[in-house]
Amino acid sequence: MNKDIFNIQATVFIIDDYKYGLTLITKLLQSINLKIKAYSSAQAFLNDFKQNQPGCLILDLCLPGMGGVELYQRLRKDNINLPVIILTSYADVSIAVKLMKAGVFDFFEKHPSPPLFLERVQQAIKLDACQRCKQTKKQEFLARIEKLTPRQREVMNLLLEGQPNKIMANKLGISSRTIESHHTAIMRTMQTTHIAELIQIAAFCELLPKPYQLTCHSCEAENEYQN
Repeated sequence: MNKDIFNIQATVFIIDDYKYGLTLITKLLQSINLKIKAYSSAQAFLNDFKQNQPGCLILDLCLPGMGGVELYQRLRKDNINLPVIILTSYADVSIAVKLMKAGVFDFFEKHPSPPLFLERVQQAIKLDACQRCKQTKKQEFLARIEKLTPRQREVMNLLLEGQPNKIMANKLGISSRTIESHHTAIMRTMQTTHIAELIQIAAFCELLPKPYQLTCHSCEAENEYQN
């Protein structure tokens, strides 16, 4: 896998209080030139982490003080969506499986196979980059929508339903010419030239029913990086 596609600012955060294991994982990740930040406790990580930092988190479940499960729940509560890879002992596998169902990216028993582990770490970093790209684009599109007047929002919603101008005019009690004027203003504000583009933006921003929701076309679909 070409490492050049990854954001050079991405950081692999590791939390493990077992010094020997922490050293092994750190050296393994450094062997492919990944940026590392290591912590011996969940609280030390929380004290240092800035919410906009890209990358992924490698998390041991058994930690002093706040445990891995509690930290994961705290991150999700605080809307910190770093992909998380769990490191666990055999006894914790059932817990790890439950966390996978709750959204953890992957889990490995201690001393994982280096090739597979490194591959999944790189995929987690790339997933994080895709998620951030998607969120940035969504914010840009929503900012454009906010510039629409209430009437333009009404017209846009009817456009997205595929309503003809005459039907829209009757529903809103305005003329077809006024509908056309609003249509032109909507397309200009949304920076689109075709209704299909407007539909794509609405779907991307989750303003349409789920069957129509789209993924970001600037990066590969997130689903590629899941199990």
